[in-house]
Amino acid sequence: MQWFVMRTAREQGIPVLLDGQGGDETLLGYRRYFAAFMLQRWRAQGLGAMLREMGACRRNGAQVRTARLLLNLLVQGSPTVVRWKLRLRARWAREMPPLPEIVEQEARTMSDLDALQRLDLARTSLPPLLRFEDRNSMRFAV
Repeated sequence: MQWFVMRTAREQGIPVLLDGQGGDETLLGYRRYFAAFMLQRWRAQGLGAMLREMGACRRNGAQVRTARLLLNLLVQGSPTVVRWKLRLRARWAREMPPLPEIVEQEARTMSDLDALQRLDLARTSLPPLLRFEDRNSMRFAV
């Protein structure tokens, strides 16, 4: 989609664009951050605070069901399960090199909100997106 956006911008004579790449990572907008956030709340303020936060997510219309969040909490809270899941995903991904160190690092950070966000911004999620955006924008001199 970015290729089409950059092409259209060039055709319309727009030489500069501001893009939202990294916004979801910066503002914790992905569903995978919910579990880490809930675990952080539980560790800092106890089970009651976590349950209240889950209720607030439901009231605020967050796109996460309670059962799904509880399942994520069980999975994300276990580095062993996360390692297994990430190794399977990395096996089929062409863009992500099968680096055991990065898989281990992601598994260790899945229940630590701050570490997970830093990893996504610096190594796993955002860098490939920015590389694709750079290529698309350079293609059309935007």
